[in-house]
Amino acid sequence: MKWCKVVTQSNQQLGWAEPARLLAFAYIDFLLVKRLRAVATHSQFDIFFIYQEETKENKSVGKLFYGTQTGTTVAVAESIQKQLADLVSEIKPIDRSSAADFADNDFLVLGSSTWGDGELTDDWVDFWPQMDNINFSGKKVALFALGDQVGYGYNFVSSMKIMYDKVLERGGTIIANQITRDGFDFEHTEAIVDGYFVGLVIDEVNEPHLTEDRIAAWAQEVRNGLMVTA
Repeated sequence: MKWCKVVTQSNQQLGWAEPARLLAFAYIDFLLVKRLRAVATHSQFDIFFIYQEETKENKSVGKLFYGTQTGTTVAVAESIQKQLADLVSEIKPIDRSSAADFADNDFLVLGSSTWGDGELTDDWVDFWPQMDNINFSGKKVALFALGDQVGYGYNFVSSMKIMYDKVLERGGTIIANQITRDGFDFEHTEAIVDGYFVGLVIDEVNEPHLTEDRIAAWAQEVRNGLMVTA
């Protein structure tokens, strides 16, 4: 079997990979390697693949958009960015965002606390009509939601399902969407599909001591979904 020598456009060698594993190898350094550009040389012994290096407008580095009613979501959003510092370049409150802000990135994180009967926060509700102007095709999206499993256990983090449905409707792909419900105790949620939460679930009211560990575990799932190593 021939092996593939992988180099960047400036001839920096990244290593060798079996052809069958080349796709995963392509994302070994998400900031340096963007996508397969061309097969440069065929030889008797190996195949050289050249990758286009990232420009300043790096669509692979993502943004995080959040909504909040009381401010609790802000700290969670900041913790997520710390865990995904190489992948999330900016966090923005949704009430200071526009549909155009979503256009330049292929990776997005969307989050909200849950309000009322499983609803989005008011800032997301105000923004929601603009979601129909966003083309999510080709974008990978990770979701997170905050809730109170004791005080509002009858619709725990159900707001996340609203986002999930809209992103899929607009052509996006949800990643890190098979998160276990183990460790939570609630009556009902809309945010479970096929037995798993569709994104990160945080309960800052009752279990703030578990927040960082939950974010770290979910962040690894995000990296797996993007085929990126830490």
